Amino acid sequence: MYAVRRTPGNPLLKISLVVCLLTVLVLLLIRNISVVLEQAYLAQVRASAASLQRAVLAAREQWYVRGKPGTAIPLHGFGQNNLLMSEGGWPTDALNPDEVVNTGSVGSEGKVLPSSRCRRLWQALLQPAEMTITGWSDLSWQAQERNGLCVFSFDSVNSRIQSAEIEYSPQDGRINYFIR
Repeated sequence: MYAVRRTPGNPLLKISLVVCLLTVLVLLLIRNISVVLEQAYLAQVRASAASLQRAVLAAREQWYVRGKPGTAIPLHGFGQNNLLMSEGGWPTDALNPDEVVNTGSVGSEGKVLPSSRCRRLWQALLQPAEMTITGWSDLSWQAQERNGLCVFSFDSVNSRIQSAEIEYSPQDGRINYFIR
């Protein structure tokens, strides 16, 4: 019979190779997960911009069907029936029922207390939709007015993308999004 000679370094070398191979596979998996999360983030920003654009155009269509009134009017059927349209037919604000005093009409009787016009617009146009990305509890956003535009800013999910913004112009209904 032949005796099998075992070398003490052989099993240690095999285990080291397996550990190295597993490390490489885990690193590739982590990289791919990061790419998938980034793509989901970008898709959410694009989808939010498209939803906002569809809602703005739907509000304008309803304003047009009503005969294109030449004054700013409240437009019913969006949010809590509190969307304000400009003379040109673009959504400009949304009265928050909790912030309105003597709500008879939009004129001098309805006084809006200070709040975020852009946040009210988003909520009225997109009704129950919230601007969140499911699964990313640390993702935050803010609505602000900048040079007459409503700017909705998303915080970054990784270091390759600094930020994403959706801009809405109440003057002409234009919607742009930027991913930087």
